[in-house]
Amino acid sequence: MTLLREYLPALRALLRGEKVSTSGRYVRLDEVALVWPALPGASALPAPSIFAGAIGPKTQVLSGEVADGTVLVGGTGAAELRAARQRIDEGRARAGRVDPHRLVVYLEASMDAPAAQVARNAADLAGAGADSVVLQPPQPSTVPGDPVGYVRWVAEQVRPLM
Repeated sequence: MTLLREYLPALRALLRGEKVSTSGRYVRLDEVALVWPALPGASALPAPSIFAGAIGPKTQVLSGEVADGTVLVGGTGAAELRAARQRIDEGRARAGRVDPHRLVVYLEASMDAPAAQVARNAADLAGAGADSVVLQPPQPSTVPGDPVGYVRWVAEQVRPLM
């Protein structure tokens, strides 16, 4: 938790083009800055959003405080997702953050399952507060050597039902 609390703000500042000095338990930087290639208009680009993976309640609160988005582990159900969203919002309120915070969750989806059920499961997660639902094949993968077939199944069978 301490590493995450130290690391994400330093990373955000570096990605904004700032010179960073910090001396924490894990992150120690002395006037460090990233050197970007001289691309036309590069200085006008916004810094990318920073997402944190968060499983436990304390990490979810911390993610709300210091990250721009949170990634939840596959197998997270709608009730768990709602609880995570509440904890993330608690962290955001504690830090005074009002910017959007995206919530990403992974959903195991087998090509053997009816596409309609996969679409309903994804919709349930979206209704519970997920901004993005990432479909992933079960482990071990039911599509060994054929990720294109899996993506095609999602695009042609599942997506039209959402």
